[in-house]
Amino acid sequence: MTTPPPLLARTPFAVFASVMGLGGLAAAWFQASVRLGAPQGIGTALLGIAAVVWLGLVAVQIARLVSYPQAVRRELSDPFPVVFLATLSVGTLVLCAAALPLLGGSVAWVWWPAMVGHLAISVHVFGAWLARTDINLTTLSPAWFIPVVGTMVASFAGASIAPTGLVMALWGLGLLLWFSLQPIVLRRIFVHDEVLPARIVPTLAVLIAPAPVALIGWHAIIDGPVNSGYAPVLSVMRSVTPLVDATLLATGMLFLALVVLPRNRLWSSPFTLTWWATTFPIAALANAVIIVFSSVAPWAAWVSLSLATVWIGYLLTRSLVSLNRDAAAFI
Repeated sequence: MTTPPPLLARTPFAVFASVMGLGGLAAAWFQASVRLGAPQGIGTALLGIAAVVWLGLVAVQIARLVSYPQAVRRELSDPFPVVFLATLSVGTLVLCAAALPLLGGSVAWVWWPAMVGHLAISVHVFGAWLARTDINLTTLSPAWFIPVVGTMVASFAGASIAPTGLVMALWGLGLLLWFSLQPIVLRRIFVHDEVLPARIVPTLAVLIAPAPVALIGWHAIIDGPVNSGYAPVLSVMRSVTPLVDATLLATGMLFLALVVLPRNRLWSSPFTLTWWATTFPIAALANAVIIVFSSVAPWAAWVSLSLATVWIGYLLTRSLVSLNRDAAAFI
């Protein structure tokens, strides 16, 4: 009987999905503090928790790389787990967005390396897909959207600290990649004979993320400082914002409804690390609802924020319990 590898060797980059979820919830609370008058202290506390988790997980991955480099190489060469490498860069970009109200332009010191790192990770991931001859619909999952979403996430803080043209390019690139990948992923889910393995069913929630992320990025761009020459473009963007808001928010709500349907087996899936894939999409959707409804139906914004907070708080509590009882099974 072979001995399973140590827990450290099996701790994947996917653990940074927790940073995305906690940081995304912090960003939603900061959004609520501006638009709904919510206490800023809640967002600050969540940001602090997310930052501590990020630091701890970075230390874990450094120790893993030093102690078990072969495990890291295996993960980075596998077409499924390699996409979760992007959770490291996306989680960092989410923290930058959440910290912007507190630190202002200082987040640029972290945002620029994180943005460049994310683009490098995305190129690595796409290159890994192209280099493999054994990738088919069976190996594809909604998690493939993570590098795509991250490109648009860069616009959250980038709109306030980077050139307008660069931020528009990042947002537009993410949108184009989302449109390109969406039909393939939907075919895998709706048409392919082989259903998703139970362990990765929670990654279906990633389908929710692109639309609200695009909406948040759109508003970050039109509400941010404008570089010379882009005022006419932003004027046009503002004129079509109601249509963009309605389309993107409706898309996010549609995928939320599809994901939570009982027949999708989400609620019967084993509770593992992959459940954290649900947190950032839910937080991003709550943030988008706050942006759209804070002035016309604030109760809807409060409901969405409350549900996201309860859900992520529940997952955090249950994860801590699971790690204490059987960390190997959870990871």
